[in-house]
Amino acid sequence: MNLLKKFFTLLSFALIFAACEKEPEQIIVDNEIYIEAETPSLIESDKNEFQANSTSRSATIYITSEKGWKTMANHDEWLTISPKSSDKGGRTKVTLMLTENTTYSERATTLLFYTIDSEVEVRFTQLGRPIPDQCCDLSKESVEFASDNFEPTNIVVTTYNEPVSITADNLDLFCTDYPAEIKADSEYTLTLCPSSSNIHENRDVEVTFTGKESGKTRTLAISQDNLYTPTCGFPAKWEISGSLYTDTSEAGLRWVNQGYSYANVGNGSGNAIITAVSSDTKRHPKYSILSKTMAVSNLTTDDYLLFCVPVTSVKAGCDFDFMLTLDAASPKAPKYWIFEYFDGGEWHSVEEDLKTATEDGATRYSFYIKNFSSSNHTTFVQSFTLQNAIEEDFVRMRCRVVGKINGEGGQLYANESAQVYLPRMTFMTCYLHCYDMAPAIKDTHKLLALGNSFTYYYGSVWMLKEIARREGHQLRVRANLKGSQSFGLQLGLELTDAVVNEGGYDYALLQDTSNGAADFYRDGCPESADRLKNTRTLTSNVRRSSPDATIILEHTWAHPYKDNLYRGYGDYNNFADYLLNGAFALYNMSPEVDWLSPVGVAFRKANDEGYSLLHTDFFHQNRNGSYLKSCVNYLMIFGEPFGDNPTDCGVEAATAKRFREIAEEVVLGNESKYKKQ
Repeated sequence: MNLLKKFFTLLSFALIFAACEKEPEQIIVDNEIYIEAETPSLIESDKNEFQANSTSRSATIYITSEKGWKTMANHDEWLTISPKSSDKGGRTKVTLMLTENTTYSERATTLLFYTIDSEVEVRFTQLGRPIPDQCCDLSKESVEFASDNFEPTNIVVTTYNEPVSITADNLDLFCTDYPAEIKADSEYTLTLCPSSSNIHENRDVEVTFTGKESGKTRTLAISQDNLYTPTCGFPAKWEISGSLYTDTSEAGLRWVNQGYSYANVGNGSGNAIITAVSSDTKRHPKYSILSKTMAVSNLTTDDYLLFCVPVTSVKAGCDFDFMLTLDAASPKAPKYWIFEYFDGGEWHSVEEDLKTATEDGATRYSFYIKNFSSSNHTTFVQSFTLQNAIEEDFVRMRCRVVGKINGEGGQLYANESAQVYLPRMTFMTCYLHCYDMAPAIKDTHKLLALGNSFTYYYGSVWMLKEIARREGHQLRVRANLKGSQSFGLQLGLELTDAVVNEGGYDYALLQDTSNGAADFYRDGCPESADRLKNTRTLTSNVRRSSPDATIILEHTWAHPYKDNLYRGYGDYNNFADYLLNGAFALYNMSPEVDWLSPVGVAFRKANDEGYSLLHTDFFHQNRNGSYLKSCVNYLMIFGEPFGDNPTDCGVEAATAKRFREIAEEVVLGNESKYKKQ
């Protein structure tokens, strides 16, 4: 008898079973394959390979042998055998249990059956899942963002039976975080939220999803037009007061959720933009609202605040002013910043105005900010000239973090709690101007400005700079402006010392507390008065660092104050008289003071004509008041009437014209009253 007939016939769960002598009948019932072996000689077949599809969970084979048989232990977890042996010959039903093959690749194992006399190997294969035409499903195949749409949108990615990788260039412009790979048989939500950086460029990004095993791909197209709107965006002003920026206001939500802020005053209103940009595409700025104003954190070296003003056309050689108020809410915030402007495809700084950090001789900067125990904002003013024309694009400026020093002198790291912010409460937060219609610069002077809220409300120093430039004069301004500061308090301020000690000033414009001069006169102008001592000390400090400077003391205006009692002086005229007499006394008793600027005199004249000069608190100046003050200071410095094309600085044209006339009536022809001979 043939030796193999003493053994068994191995039949496996399969779609195919082959025999060498006779093809047996195949009966398929409920995903099981029954193959009836007619004789043991079927074991001699060389077609001992069987298949099942990927979803098969069981199969049945029949083994026929003359003697009992056994099978070697199978080590593949996806296939188990029952029974694994028979102690007698004959026909035995054997069940094979399988797990579903969820991959795209087939898998196989070899089964070994044997008796005392012989053995046979049978290879069993389970097919992989059918390969689809694409590796995954996408809820959308394309997303087009409007130029001003920075709201998040979700794309649902559904993978099949293999991991799927994500690859794209510049996907960080639309997505902060995304995995390199999505696991098999899962859903992943890809959140797209356009970044507010590089908003001057059109964006087209193609995201490719690739099956790790199949190599099949799917693509997602993302696009966004640039935010540019053809307009003359200068001047662009951010005047933050009231409830403009809150956690629920339109401007506040835009800043927090979308990361940019529109100018709210001037031609740039709704078009000019402030945003923040990280130098690391995997780390993004954190936008927040702090005390009803814009704040941003998670900044470190080479990150920057970006300022974009749209223009239709700017000729080469055009002059610009950049004016900013900035502060740090944390000692961990970046300390040193450099101002740069984009010109001819490159970023440029104004080299002549750069300073060197005391902690690091290699760090050159334009200004610094610190979290002082008693908050002191940094006022930064910078002029620059574009060498190249711009057509239908943004004029772009930035303040970039330089060095690796934080505000307390330690190592700078990105920190989500280390906020910098743009102050509110009628500080002129930011003021960007273009002088495309101004005459060529006739002369340049360096101006020091020290004052309090009677100077910073509505940006009077910035108005003075704009007025001068429109008349052909350039002012290089350094300033420290802090609310409620007398000259005595100015003496203790680090930023005051910093700007004073910089030196090289042609003019110094100094403004004391709003009622200080009146109180000094009421007290009899004593030589021992602290107010006089502080005036002399501060002006001596200025003279020491700037020997040739013309030092100007500002005469402030009468006001009702909150209680309508005119600071205890009874009425407007009485308060105004005390202020003027006290200002003259301080002017005459301080040897370093050269001029007295009669701002209060001009206010009194305009007030008598019925003009509104005060803010809603009946104390500080409003926009009209700041403009009138700036006109007076301009005439004191330059001593010439206004030309044919003056600037109104946002004041109603007829009112601005009358204010210029009042300033001329007060100053011109009366110089001997206000300038020491």
